[in-house]
Amino acid sequence: MQTADKKHLQIIFSALAVILIGILAQAAPNLGAKLLLLVCGVCGVILYFGRDLIPNITVWRGFLWTAGGLFAVTLIWSVVAAGSPAAYGKKVAAFFVPEVPEITIDTLYQDMGADSLQMEQTLESLDGQLVQMFGELELASAAVAERQFLSKNVNTEEVEKISAIIQKRLKEDAEKDNPSFVNLKTDVHALELFYKIYLARELCHYSSFIKALGAVGVDCEAMAVDEYMLMLWDVEYFFSLYNMRQSLLDDVAQGVVYEEEKLFPYQEFRVSEQNEYSDVFDYGTWRRQFSPQSAEEISNTLDKNFINYYRKLNMNFRR
Repeated sequence: MQTADKKHLQIIFSALAVILIGILAQAAPNLGAKLLLLVCGVCGVILYFGRDLIPNITVWRGFLWTAGGLFAVTLIWSVVAAGSPAAYGKKVAAFFVPEVPEITIDTLYQDMGADSLQMEQTLESLDGQLVQMFGELELASAAVAERQFLSKNVNTEEVEKISAIIQKRLKEDAEKDNPSFVNLKTDVHALELFYKIYLARELCHYSSFIKALGAVGVDCEAMAVDEYMLMLWDVEYFFSLYNMRQSLLDDVAQGVVYEEEKLFPYQEFRVSEQNEYSDVFDYGTWRRQFSPQSAEEISNTLDKNFINYYRKLNMNFRR
């Protein structure tokens, strides 16, 4: 009974922690920071309450501290970017407090002449356009700075390795009766599927992936695919693996050994209950499959994938 109560408390506390992380993330200054806060925060919660994910206590602590450290650094940077803790607090509070409607110029100056009112409206319109323009310039400047940082991570050996994998997989696909990636260079859906199925598990810098895809003729810029899009695809892929791992818990505890191949259709294990954050990608019949082996062996393989994901996140965003 106590064990069940403890499990229920863990579920409640983990849910509250994820909600708090989401509220803090919405006040972050840009998309990259929001994603980093969400990913590191949620991963930290998963590691903290999922002690059995990584059997080695030293490795488990290392990745828990890594996720927590990245979360703390990003949160501190978000506070600094806001100008002060009070300013950041106002952004967080905006999540709970509805926006107060502004008093219009017509209400303030209803007794003024038509000419004066028109002048006020014109000046306000110009002022709003200037504020918007400076805001867009600031966001563009921050995006360029972040992209320049990531672009420094291009590694020649990684590019060659990824290019070889891409060429090998495309050659294998072309030999099939119904190839799936003949339009990889022009279809972003095919590119996303190819990345998640064949490339996401590779431990390389995101800029190296972009460079390697360009080397084989894929115009990532034309399809609006950059380093941050690859990171988003990785997050969706990671949670699919997490759901696969969770489905094995009972079989691992019972020491089950599968006599046939174990299949995990991506379509069934994607995150699909998170509203606007759901993974709505159509994986079709693609699946992760394992040869006949024990549930524990498959679980250990997925654990190694988790570790590679943390390492990839760390190597891409460590300054």
